Amino acid sequence: MYLEDYISNLNRKHGKVFFSGIAFDSSKVKKNYIFFAIKGNKFDGNNYIEKAIKKGARIIISEKKLKQNNNNIIFIQTTNVRKILSEVSYKILN
Repeated sequence: MYLEDYISNLNRKHGKVFFSGIAFDSSKVKKNYIFFAIKGNKFDGNNYIEKAIKKGARIIISEKKLKQNNNNIIFIQTTNVRKILSEVSYKILN
């Protein structure tokens, strides 16, 4: 699966980036996954980004502006992580 087929208005340089799955729970992340860092009432997914990267996440989607310390990881900032998660999930399932 390529990022450009699932996320609109994406920077062209990220379009041909391959991913193999999605997760919003860092314990479910596998190699080449997209990790959606969602801020909830009890937990903030942004606190689990490092764990997701260690487990193999290649793409991180968050509402926060993140420092890009790792050249192998793509950080995408958005105003609505849940919306992108729902759009990507819908496209994967159809």
